[in-house]
Amino acid sequence: MCKGVAWKMSLKAKLKEICSQDKGLALKICVNAGLANATPLYKFYKNPDKEMESFKVLLSIVRAVFESKEVSMMDSYISTLDPKKRTARYCLEYTNMNNMTETKMSLIHKMLKCTNVESKEWAKLYYINHLSTYTALNEDDKLQVLTTLKEVTGEEYEVNEIFEGNSILPATIEFLLDEVHPKSDEMKVFKGIEKMYCYYDVKNISAIEGFKKSVNVTLLKVTDEFMRDVLYCKLSLISMGIALHTNDITKIRKNYENIDRFQFDLDKAKYNLMLGNSYMFESYDKSYELLCKALKYAYDSECEFRITDTKRSINFLQNYYNKTSLYIDSNSSAISDIHEYAFSLIRKNNPEGLRILENMDLEKLTDHNKGFHFFLKGLATNNIEHFWTSIKSFNKTNEKYYKTITLIELKKLGIENHILDVMAV
Repeated sequence: MCKGVAWKMSLKAKLKEICSQDKGLALKICVNAGLANATPLYKFYKNPDKEMESFKVLLSIVRAVFESKEVSMMDSYISTLDPKKRTARYCLEYTNMNNMTETKMSLIHKMLKCTNVESKEWAKLYYINHLSTYTALNEDDKLQVLTTLKEVTGEEYEVNEIFEGNSILPATIEFLLDEVHPKSDEMKVFKGIEKMYCYYDVKNISAIEGFKKSVNVTLLKVTDEFMRDVLYCKLSLISMGIALHTNDITKIRKNYENIDRFQFDLDKAKYNLMLGNSYMFESYDKSYELLCKALKYAYDSECEFRITDTKRSINFLQNYYNKTSLYIDSNSSAISDIHEYAFSLIRKNNPEGLRILENMDLEKLTDHNKGFHFFLKGLATNNIEHFWTSIKSFNKTNEKYYKTITLIELKKLGIENHILDVMAV
């Protein structure tokens, strides 16, 4: 649609030139974006300081005009934004979901230094969210994090207060979230969802429900359509995650009809990951198909932690069905990776698998980790006591879905169905 336009021009200049070449184009794209006429677009590109009233409308116009160049056009536009204004705040989410890390961090630093209180609170919460995506930090990264945290909280921290090895301490994110007290409804919801993920990461499913109720109430107060849709999708995704672990599979699959509400590859990656996991014990082929789709979206979004999570699910699926695992990382120190490596060895009747499990420090395992750990020990030894311990560990986190794998093994060992039915609840 935009052939022949000089690509070094700004977003507004390009829109102006393109629309002047085709007088009917402005009206057409504005009507398609939900506007009554093209006046808002004219005002937007004629005034250097003018922002579009609706960020969702702006995105619709940019996507219609620039198509595959949408992200690069938005990237150049974001660098011109006033950090005190609304569009800059919405662009934090846009850069987040498009994995535009450098642009996002630049915007966060500008907003942390600006005089607008609301922009500051958004920047603080999006920075804390960004910290949760770190997988491996070098010493320079750690120093940068500590410097930025001083801007976020006003406090100075020691390395051992924030980091464990090359990673962020699991409790750090929750602690930092508690240091921010947002006033806007959008950030109240955003913070609530982030808190839910803190509990989700350690699979404390029961603790999530209280947050979910208050988040749902506040979400109804969010008036901006773009942010309301984004926050709805975030809440839907974690709700589906909860549904998976509580074995409410119907709820996950029913949400497939709402897949079009997910605008970004990162959300689509996460949804297909959960959907694929939901078929794990029913159909290898269906589960593998969906997990591969999730992996494609994760790669498209260039999101390393989502790529890693998806590969881990594929490893578990292939280990479970005794197939060759494609992404085993025998050098990783992550608990889930160690478990998957041990699982692959146990499937080959290699005694090294059990030795790996016995050398793990149980103190560093969450109850959810222990559920898998003792399931694997049970497989390796055929010792029923390990399976009982697995069930007890899963029960402590209200994990009902993955507990299925242990119940299946207990059934193979002759435990009666009426006992298994009670344990499945």
